[in-house]
Amino acid sequence: MRKLVSVLLTLAVAVSLMAMPAVTSASPGIELNAVGSATAAISTATYHSPNNSVKLYVKDGSVDWAEVSIPVDIALKDINELSFWERVTSYTTSGWDVNVVLGIDLDVDDVFEADVAGWHVTDSHNATLLGGDTFIEMDGALGPLSGALSWTQVNALTTARWWTPNSTGDGLSKDLYCSFADLLTKIGTGGWDTNIPNTDVKVKCVKLLIGGAGSWMDETAFVDDVIINGKTYDFEPTSSVGLTADVPDIVAISVDPTAINYGTLYPGQTSSVESITVTNIGTHKVDVDADVSGSVGDLFFDNLQLWTGASWSGRSWPKIVDDLVMEGSKVLYTRLPVPSDYTPSGTETGLLVFTATGV
Repeated sequence: MRKLVSVLLTLAVAVSLMAMPAVTSASPGIELNAVGSATAAISTATYHSPNNSVKLYVKDGSVDWAEVSIPVDIALKDINELSFWERVTSYTTSGWDVNVVLGIDLDVDDVFEADVAGWHVTDSHNATLLGGDTFIEMDGALGPLSGALSWTQVNALTTARWWTPNSTGDGLSKDLYCSFADLLTKIGTGGWDTNIPNTDVKVKCVKLLIGGAGSWMDETAFVDDVIINGKTYDFEPTSSVGLTADVPDIVAISVDPTAINYGTLYPGQTSSVESITVTNIGTHKVDVDADVSGSVGDLFFDNLQLWTGASWSGRSWPKIVDDLVMEGSKVLYTRLPVPSDYTPSGTETGLLVFTATGV
């Protein structure tokens, strides 16, 4: 009586994964606005860095206004950095440094609708020009200053000249001029004549300006490198956009089929040749090793063979697939010779393991 050997071979695939996080960034737009005989423009005449600044000019501050407006979206309480570089190149007998305005979205419609320049110079203290919103302003230091000034950095948050329109919007608050920290405290405790309810209100724009009072006479001021909460606005004529792409670093392969049944074999017989397709499904070129799981005495460990391209060989196959490109495939051939002196033991199973390494 002869015993039969039925053989089942299953396949396993080793995979390693690594993915890098994505990062995003963006730069908002900037507006230049002027009223009366004032002008506001990008200039290369002088700059702090690298090649451009904003030039503001007012002929008569009582009716003129020039500003650069930077859109933001920050809660008032979260402004922790606000500075800029200025260079005032012309004064008469007296003058002012650059002022700062924070546009407050008081009616919470996500749009700043106050006409700050109009409220100052066109129709003085007309509350309807606030459009349901309001603003907070930092006045620059009062002149006179002699001669042309060099570039100077101004830390607006440490300048104790902040104020806001009063609660009715038709005049100035009764407590003029305090530091930014005191401003937040007074708004938070309700100790200021203002309709700003709390420091959670949103600042929708930061304006740097000259004009709005007769002290600005035939004045030219340059501003550059405005820093708001760590972001620098340098007024270059071209803007950059940070680009990020998530290209996962993945080493992965697939095999087909995932199981081979060599059928019924007698001792001394060799199975038919069975093919296995290895496919690179990762994002790296890979080398692929193959090995049989088991130990000496196991049918598959001792006898399974793969075709190396020149001959049949067994046991382990380093770099059985070499430099397999992304989405590339390689067909491998296997067979199982059963030794003539093999003692049959019924159905036997084994495991052929493929391991991919990125190159």
